[in-house]
Amino acid sequence: MIVMLPPNLATQADELLNNKAYVLRACRSMLRPIVRMLLKSGIVHRVFLTLTREVYIDVARTEFGLRGRPTSISRTALLTGLARKEVRRIMNIIDSGENADNEPTSQDRITRVLSGWFQDTDYLTRDGQPLSIPIDGPAPSFADLKSRYGGDVPASAILRELLTCGTVEKTVDGRLLPAKRNYAPNPTDPEHLLRAGSVLEDIGTTVVRNLYREEDEKKWLERRVTNASIPEHLLPEFRNKLDKEGQRYLEQIDAWLSENEDPTGKHKTIRVGLGMYIIKGPDSD
Repeated sequence: MIVMLPPNLATQADELLNNKAYVLRACRSMLRPIVRMLLKSGIVHRVFLTLTREVYIDVARTEFGLRGRPTSISRTALLTGLARKEVRRIMNIIDSGENADNEPTSQDRITRVLSGWFQDTDYLTRDGQPLSIPIDGPAPSFADLKSRYGGDVPASAILRELLTCGTVEKTVDGRLLPAKRNYAPNPTDPEHLLRAGSVLEDIGTTVVRNLYREEDEKKWLERRVTNASIPEHLLPEFRNKLDKEGQRYLEQIDAWLSENEDPTGKHKTIRVGLGMYIIKGPDSD
C-alpha cells in the first residue's frame, strides 16, 4: 500500500531530509581536523566510536531535557538511537567522573609573556630586537616580564615551558634570550592536547548556537575574512601582521577581562572571551 502525504507535509519532509544532508556535510568538514588529531595520536576508529556514544548521551541528557529537567533515560535513548541499557551504563561512567577533565589556562599567558618581550619597549634594544635579560631582579628581567604579562601563572612554570620547547635559550652568562618569535607548544603534552579540544569546542559552540538561536536572541560574535587569490609568497607577511596586530588586540581584551574579574566570589560569574585563528588553504605548506 502506498501512502501519499499531503503536499505541505511532503514539503516539510523533503526540507527535513535536505537539512539533515547539509548537517552531515557540515559535520564532515568539522570532523576532518579532529580525525587528523586522532590519527596523529594513534587512536583508532573503534575508540572514537566509543567516545561519540559518551558525548551523544552527555549532550542529550544535559541539554535536551524538558521544562528545565535533565533528560530521562528513555528520552535520551530515543534521541540518540541507543539502547536504554547502554544509555544507563554510559551515564554511570560519566557520573563516576572517569572522563572528567580540567581546562588548561596557562598557554595564553605564555604567549602574552613572549609577545611582551618582542613589543614592550622596556625589553627591546634600540634597533627593536628583544633584550637578553636575567631571570630575577628589577626590570628588565624575566620576573618583571612575567609580572606584566603572565598573570597568576608562576614565572618558573612559564620559563620552564619556554626553555623546554626551545622558544627561549640561556646565554653563556646565564641570561635569557628568545630564540623564536612564536610559542610552539609540544603537541604530546597533555595540557596542549586538552587546550586543542577546548579551542575547537569554543568555536563549534558559537557557530552551532548562532545556527539554532531563537529569533529574539542576538548572535554571538563570529566573523572571518578570507581571500583565495593571495600570492603564496606573501604568507610570511600576513603571519607577521597577525602576530603584531592580532596579539595586540587580544592583549587589550585580556587586560579588560583581568580588570573586571571578581576575585571575591560575591557575584555569579561566567566564562567569556575572544578567540582568533589563522585560515590557510590546504594547498599551502
